[in-house]
Amino acid sequence: MQKVISEKQAVLTLAYNFKEIVQKNNWVTRYDKDADAFSFTVGKLPNDARLKYFGDEFAFYITKNGQVKGIFIEYFKKNFVQHNKDNNQIKGLLKRMEIEGKDDGGSMLEIKSNKFTTKIIEGFEDVLEESLAKGINLKPAC
Repeated sequence: MQKVISEKQAVLTLAYNFKEIVQKNNWVTRYDKDADAFSFTVGKLPNDARLKYFGDEFAFYITKNGQVKGIFIEYFKKNFVQHNKDNNQIKGLLKRMEIEGKDDGGSMLEIKSNKFTTKIIEGFEDVLEESLAKGINLKPAC
């Protein structure tokens, strides 16, 4: 029970401090075009990091000791972007990824978090806060 509570606390801390955590820890953004999967993660995920879903839209890479090491969204274009059409920062995310992404000719685009504008990170943070707040019946921070 304590482990579940600490994992939820870590997820909430990430949601409400996303911009600072991403920038401070130099998280990397990746988009797999073939799998339509998007992630923000530490540069190299620890071997013990496992995906744990929280609600319908987000999964988190969480280590055995409850640390959040990244966010994963499958069906990013087909689901996530469609559900967040009103968020202008999210709308520009894929275009920005295509411009700044390191395209190795394969399906993976990688972008260092410091290449994203503050608006895109803040837009993602807003969506993350709103999604989690709905999932646990809290109002998002104003």
